[in-house]
Amino acid sequence: MLTKATASRRRQRRRSAFVALSVISARDLIRNPQTGFALLFMFGFYLLVIVAIEASFTMNRPEPVVAVVAVPGAEASSFLDILENNGIDASMSESERPLTGGVNAVVTMNADKASVILEAEKSPGWQDIWHSLRVSGYMGSEITVVDTVGDHKTDFLRHNLGTALALGFMAIAFIGTAVPLVSMRERGILRLFGTTPLPRASLLASQLPIKMVLGLAEAALVIGIALSLNYVDAIHTGRLFLTMLLSLTMLLAFGLLFATRSRSAEATQQTMAMLPILLIAPAGGVFPLDDLPTFLIVICNMFPTTWVVAAISADIADIEAFTSLPILWLLMLAVSAVVFFVASRRFQWDQGDIR
Repeated sequence: MLTKATASRRRQRRRSAFVALSVISARDLIRNPQTGFALLFMFGFYLLVIVAIEASFTMNRPEPVVAVVAVPGAEASSFLDILENNGIDASMSESERPLTGGVNAVVTMNADKASVILEAEKSPGWQDIWHSLRVSGYMGSEITVVDTVGDHKTDFLRHNLGTALALGFMAIAFIGTAVPLVSMRERGILRLFGTTPLPRASLLASQLPIKMVLGLAEAALVIGIALSLNYVDAIHTGRLFLTMLLSLTMLLAFGLLFATRSRSAEATQQTMAMLPILLIAPAGGVFPLDDLPTFLIVICNMFPTTWVVAAISADIADIEAFTSLPILWLLMLAVSAVVFFVASRRFQWDQGDIR
């Protein structure tokens, strides 16, 4: 039976091994900046694409000339001041059909919601109106923007930020976590580790700190964009950060699982590079899922990557998830624990597991 002193020494050795391996993993990434670039490329490229698409929607649009229709209780006067501070021509209107003369946008304000109607033929820019409504106190979910022919307007960047971050997390988890471990097995390094008292779980956990730093850097950038563009209220950033942290933890656990038995680093690299693209489709990152049959939507909602996009988009894009955020958090936490446990149990040091 182990004495307390012996157990304490073992825990100390495990902590020392974990710290040493974590530092080695971080140094390897720093020494090879191309690897770090590869991990961040998918996130950065997709983010640039959605920024460019959103810019193409907003450039060369006529300046909005706004008529504001407000019911009693709505803070119309302060909203007019915000519009004027943003350089938007705006005035109050009591007409039910104020799209006359030079007016090309009508904002109808109630106490708890607001709607923006755009003249379809002129198609004025509406993003500044939306941001002004957010500054005046309306939640994103309380604002609707539609033109006179019934086409609803959406902010492409806002609706795809969650997808961009999910792709970035998957690149870090799959390519940045699974491939280096498989490469170590292929070169015989893991076999050497297998001759030491190092536990499998300690080795796997030591690969995570630097990956967490990269993932949280991406999360901080997305939160910064969301705050600067009024996509999310500052009071909700803590909740959003928790969602991102749990999402990253779960995906990193899957990255470790993919590395447990793989033998070829090249084959793993190719598979892990394709996997994020394949997994983002069921999450609605390629095409909307609303028009799919119900049974297909249910199947798509069973993918963990769908939980990631749904949970992040719930705060950033005000897109209602298929279930509540606390349930999604519990699912992510439970799956993270189960997958890490399975990965540590199935992990092999080499072709024939030494112990």
